[in-house]
Amino acid sequence: MDILKKVNRILNRKQKAGFFVNVIFALIAAVFELVGVSALMSFVNVFLDDSIIETDFLYRTFADFFNVHEIKSFILCFSLSLIAIYVVKNLFLMLRLKIQIDYIYSNKKLVAMKLMKSYLDQDYLFHVEHSATELQRNVEKDVGNFFVVISSLISALVEIFTFICMMIFMFVNDVITTLLLGGIFGVAFLIIIKIYRKHQVQAGADAREAYKDMVKWINQSFGGIKELKVLNRENFFLDNFSLAYDKSNRAAKRMSIFSNYPKYITEILMIVGLLTTTIIRISMGVEIKTFATTLSAFALAAVRILPAFNRISEHMSSILYGKTSVSALDEDLAQIDLMNSNGSREKGDSALELNNELSVNNVEFKYPEGDYPIFTGASLNIKKNQSVALIGESGSGKTTMADIMLGLLKPVKGTVTVDGIDIYENEDAWHRAVGYIPQMIYLIDDTIRSNIAFGASEINDDRIWEVLKDAQLDEFVKGLSKGLDTVV
Repeated sequence: MDILKKVNRILNRKQKAGFFVNVIFALIAAVFELVGVSALMSFVNVFLDDSIIETDFLYRTFADFFNVHEIKSFILCFSLSLIAIYVVKNLFLMLRLKIQIDYIYSNKKLVAMKLMKSYLDQDYLFHVEHSATELQRNVEKDVGNFFVVISSLISALVEIFTFICMMIFMFVNDVITTLLLGGIFGVAFLIIIKIYRKHQVQAGADAREAYKDMVKWINQSFGGIKELKVLNRENFFLDNFSLAYDKSNRAAKRMSIFSNYPKYITEILMIVGLLTTTIIRISMGVEIKTFATTLSAFALAAVRILPAFNRISEHMSSILYGKTSVSALDEDLAQIDLMNSNGSREKGDSALELNNELSVNNVEFKYPEGDYPIFTGASLNIKKNQSVALIGESGSGKTTMADIMLGLLKPVKGTVTVDGIDIYENEDAWHRAVGYIPQMIYLIDDTIRSNIAFGASEINDDRIWEVLKDAQLDEFVKGLSKGLDTVV
């Protein structure tokens, strides 16, 4: 499957090793399931024919080992052994589940951090072309869906191994009946995957797009709450949120329906298949009394096979549902590898000081999605301590020119220099020297201190107060009950 190749690319070596450990534990869990069913069937056989204690090699070996040849003592000893087997089995299954959950959640954070870092390391133009809601969806939803796929893969392997072990158990008891039932399940599984594959992949893609729209309308509604209230536009935003939510619900309902329908289909197939093979086997002249023991074994195995098959269908449904998110995550993380191969920009401590002038020389710039350049051959010289205003019609490129001088956007042609030094070859040094006050002030949901420091590694309160004094806000902040600790 293509999705497995993408999972392989996304996981690093350590994560693949962890996945392999989970696969090994899944295989051991399946063996425990086989031992549990086999032991239970052996227990039932003693009640059907107690002479088996002396006639069957395995039963006789057990009786000799524990010295329990009398039927009552044998059943008592076997019962205690069976209890021990099921206690150990379920303790192991609990351990396996914990290991799986630990693996999923620890690596979920690592992948989310890796993706988040890749976005923050992208240039400004990348963020111009990608909305915040799109990136939020990718970090939150796509990473979440990816690890639902990983969890489903591990859980599906547990059930597949269990299913195979149960089929081996049935095969030992009756080859023909096992082949007939195996054929029925195999055909049923292929039909289910064939029919549901397209629907589940599309449902996953629709849900992913709907989630982005839901987040977009939530953010836009609360982000523009003042304008929304003044202009009485509540219904407009509410209606658009409703449309996005409806789309999300439709996708979720399709996923839920296609995940749960197989359990009813397989139950019908199991009963019909078991009874049909019984009729066929009796018609073939098999001895009924002998076949009764086989039928009991099959019925016992079916108690475990049916849930296993249903869960395999459910896990496959989840994997197909998350395929779009896995593909998107694979593409995004590939960008990290590309960035790393190109070499990351070294960040120093020095600033690119402006001593004489900032020069914009014969600059041409065009946005990737634009049809025409914003400007061509633009030149501008700004002397130190000189004040310059960029004036022009809306859309004429004032903000774009400011972003170019800040080093956020790189022109198609031309250069921007500080005292003859290219700012694009010294971006971090230039950013340490330049100050920027945007048209729309961005405040983080934190204290006044944190907003002024804005992510600085070391916060000096004396420096904070100097800044507030320069902005003529020191007396106002001093008058607040919590001062610098006031949440904005």
